[in-house]
Amino acid sequence: MTFKLYSPTFENGADIPLRFTRDGENQSPSLMWHNLPEGTESLALIVENPNGVVRPVVHWAIYNISPKQDELPEGIVRTPHVSGIGTQGINHFYRTGYDGPRARDKAGNCYKFKLYALSLPPNLAGGMSASDLLKTIQRHTLAQAEWTGQYHSAENNN
Repeated sequence: MTFKLYSPTFENGADIPLRFTRDGENQSPSLMWHNLPEGTESLALIVENPNGVVRPVVHWAIYNISPKQDELPEGIVRTPHVSGIGTQGINHFYRTGYDGPRARDKAGNCYKFKLYALSLPPNLAGGMSASDLLKTIQRHTLAQAEWTGQYHSAENNN
């Protein structure tokens, strides 16, 4: 069985609904996963636009997620520690929590939601940037699952 990540709110490769963008309500989307690899002690999620102005642009980093969880609910609050969920890092916009896509042009962009199954206990320090998080988990990643969304512009996306 393969480690899988998915969103019940948009299909893989499809448009991200407006409410999950900075042109809309800027809520984090619901994400779900299954088939964690044996030995998973924690999970980490990084959402990025690999083709941003500065590559990659990280929109969200959340880690210290218990392997007993099988989802992240929609609309997670922007606090460093979210009780029962995990620890949110610093995104590209120097803020804690999720900041969704914002259309700069009609060509649009791709957004990758990457979930890492880790052999690390869920006790990493708070306030990490995505690059610090990636360095920390590099040798402790058991598996990675990915879900992709597109965002073009507020006029073309509902």
